[in-house]
Amino acid sequence: MFHPVKKRPLWPCLCGFAALGLLVGCGGSNTVPGQTPLDAEQTDDSAHSGMSASAEIGALDEGEVSDGFRQALPEMQRCLSEGSKRIEFIGGAITFSIKINQDHKIVQAFAVDSTLGDRKTELCMFDALKHSSWPAPQGGVYGIAKNPFDFDAPNDVRAPVHWNESQVAAQRASLGGSISSCKHGSNGHFVATLYIDTDGNPISGSVTPPDEAGESSVDCLVGVLLGAHYDAPGSWPAKVTFEL
Repeated sequence: MFHPVKKRPLWPCLCGFAALGLLVGCGGSNTVPGQTPLDAEQTDDSAHSGMSASAEIGALDEGEVSDGFRQALPEMQRCLSEGSKRIEFIGGAITFSIKINQDHKIVQAFAVDSTLGDRKTELCMFDALKHSSWPAPQGGVYGIAKNPFDFDAPNDVRAPVHWNESQVAAQRASLGGSISSCKHGSNGHFVATLYIDTDGNPISGSVTPPDEAGESSVDCLVGVLLGAHYDAPGSWPAKVTFEL
């Protein structure tokens, strides 16, 4: 059962949400059954500008942010359904981070964590979020919100075989130069998720960056990973998540 959320500001640097935005790192706590809360996280995007955190990152209204994620959910589910036409067993968890400006618009969206394993589906979900309604930040140029979702595979089909990262270690090492080139000098942790068919060919993939700036490297990294060949998993496709 959904429990209504009392509207109040989300103060800067504490922007953690549960799925559908119903748990806030600033102290609010309502959850939807089956969803996993996201811990509160400190955020400071002001270092590059010399501005104080309170001037750069403002507060967001808790209820309005929850409504924004809720409004986008049907379209995100449609994105997953479209993805399942290409990857029948697609599914996983994803945590979105969005940056909202004074015009109520999302100026940056990326996945903090994701095991969906399909960049096209993730981009579709980012677009769904951008078409939702969002509050303007109070007391700052931008507002930041993070929200996790778990998506089950839309199709009633056998899950892919689970691989650990040691099973792609050799391929990861052989791609080291190309991976480094995509990162543009970033030392942060990028994490990849791939689906691999029974012949060792990648079906699809996605990469989560360490931060907002790293999002610009994701398409390059996905392209490198999808251009490689991997060990054959056997009679059923595999899914693997590993650090780059």
